[in-house]
Amino acid sequence: MPSLAEAGFSGVDSSPLFGMVAPAAVPSAIVSRLSETAARAVREGALNQRLLEIGYVPVGSSPAEFRIRIDQEVDKWTRIIQTANIKPT
Repeated sequence: MPSLAEAGFSGVDSSPLFGMVAPAAVPSAIVSRLSETAARAVREGALNQRLLEIGYVPVGSSPAEFRIRIDQEVDKWTRIIQTANIKPT
């Protein structure tokens, strides 16, 4: 199977994206506290060091920033799937 670049999709970033999500009904105060705690853990200390050691780029963004990133990923992969005329089998 060809790589994305070999298939004509040069410049496509297909690196994994990890984050936490919660049901819409979770109160915003809880979401904020969880987000702040997780972001701090990812940006500082042992977790940050371990993520760097294994090749990840720790970000620790806000819920709003993560939502934007998810939306960008959905848009990107929708365009790729449509352009390549990929169909489920």
